Amino acid sequence: MASCIYVTNREMIEYHRLNGANELNFWRPLSQTRMKKFYPGDLIFFLTKTDIPGKSKEKGIIGYGEYVRSERLSLSTMWRKYGDKNGYAALDALRSAMKEYGNRIPEKISCLYIDHVVFFNSPVFPSDIGMKIPWNLESYTYTNDGKNDYTYKLLEAGSRVGLNYWAATMTSNKAEEDWFNKDLRRNRVSVFEESIPDLELSKSVIKSGESAISAYTRENPGLKKVNEKAKIWYEDDEQGGTVWIPCLIGVRDIEKLKTLAGHLWMWAKKLTDEKAQTRVKVLVKPETAKALTERFFLPERVTLVPFDQE
Repeated sequence: MASCIYVTNREMIEYHRLNGANELNFWRPLSQTRMKKFYPGDLIFFLTKTDIPGKSKEKGIIGYGEYVRSERLSLSTMWRKYGDKNGYAALDALRSAMKEYGNRIPEKISCLYIDHVVFFNSPVFPSDIGMKIPWNLESYTYTNDGKNDYTYKLLEAGSRVGLNYWAATMTSNKAEEDWFNKDLRRNRVSVFEESIPDLELSKSVIKSGESAISAYTRENPGLKKVNEKAKIWYEDDEQGGTVWIPCLIGVRDIEKLKTLAGHLWMWAKKLTDEKAQTRVKVLVKPETAKALTERFFLPERVTLVPFDQE
């Protein structure tokens, strides 16, 4: 999962917050290139100026949304397609806001359509969770700085300050609490994964696993990547969710079978230690499932799911 923090027009985002928007068109007049390593389901946090005493020099995160798609649209098309989902009640107001970024409005404007929008009761400041963001950041930065992924910490901080229910009650478009809780659970799993050694699968096995999991996501769109490494997926439910691990290794690779068995025990221990109800499902070849069951004792919360590639 590749979450990012985006510098946001304050007037625009306040319009969405006060109207309880749960989806919006995030326009980017200064950015004409496509965001790399960013996929549907990834999170975009809104970073903007605030009036919090003692924090006048630091922008705060007032909420986030789930990325759906990117487009390049003319201003007129953008307004015709999304209207006040652009953050303004009238086209002239939107045009004036765009001109603040330069006298000339681009012929085509980069847009990110976002849904499942959630706002916090008060801003979350990156410095409060140990994250450093340049004061002169003009566009966006990823939540993963190469050493740490701050996505879960941002959501956890948002949980502490609470969600902005007041604004949501002003309209019929109420942001649902379960969106936030699902994001919190999914990103908690991402934190778990970081503490477990990688399976170190070959490129061909990884590719086969991605094809296998794609077959499942077509049937179940609720299955989502956990992080940008995309080696595990997560399916949410009220019981604590399920981690999906595709591992289509051959039955003759005894050492890799041993590694997989050990890997699953590490997952089980981590989940038990963290008192998480999350379960684990492993996509494996049918003959590999049989071999694993016969040769190894696997944790109770682990289920092998045979997958025939033919």
